[in-house]
Amino acid sequence: MGTSFFSQGAVIHKQSHRIYMRFTVRNGWLIEFFEDDMRTQLPRTVRFIDSSKIFEMHERWGADRCAGSVDALIRAIKAGRGGVWLQLTIEQYRKLLK
Repeated sequence: MGTSFFSQGAVIHKQSHRIYMRFTVRNGWLIEFFEDDMRTQLPRTVRFIDSSKIFEMHERWGADRCAGSVDALIRAIKAGRGGVWLQLTIEQYRKLLK
């Protein structure tokens, strides 16, 4: 589990993990996941037949689900590539590491 340190020395355990989900059209939709630094790729990738799963993931775990982010997601899907930030539980994040 991730930890954060206060200046007083107290420790907080993170309840969630922020990752970047990148998607590209390649024989369906190729989905790749990256750490918060956007450079470190996580080992798990997935493929979807259509973009509805991308919308579903954004709806369930999207870090920013305002109307503007949905519009940006629609534009990215129409362009055939893009990405969104997701906020996952620690257990969900660990599954991406396998």
